[in-house]
Amino acid sequence: MFDFYQYVETFNSGDDKLMLDRFWVDDLEVWSARRGKSRLLASGKESFLKFLTFAHDGVREIIRVQVLLQDDHHMFAEIDMDFRAAKDRPDYPFGHLKPGGFITVKMFCLY
Repeated sequence: MFDFYQYVETFNSGDDKLMLDRFWVDDLEVWSARRGKSRLLASGKESFLKFLTFAHDGVREIIRVQVLLQDDHHMFAEIDMDFRAAKDRPDYPFGHLKPGGFITVKMFCLY
């Protein structure tokens, strides 16, 4: 069975390329749903790496698992995603982050 906690540890290390190479397939799709609308964030590893490079520019992102439900073919995770800014990010997707600023976003993830 997939070791989700190993994935979280690798993600939280901040090495996006290692995380992608170790845990994601080449033809991945990453979707986001907010306010009743879904949109494709990335298609393929290079696209997802580009998205993560933007998202992590001056921002440290940490996954905190709240609930994990898993069987041989499905995973559902409720996670709190913490974002701490080291620099000014007025363009940040979850709102303007200032140096030292911190937000937590609740996420529900299907894998």
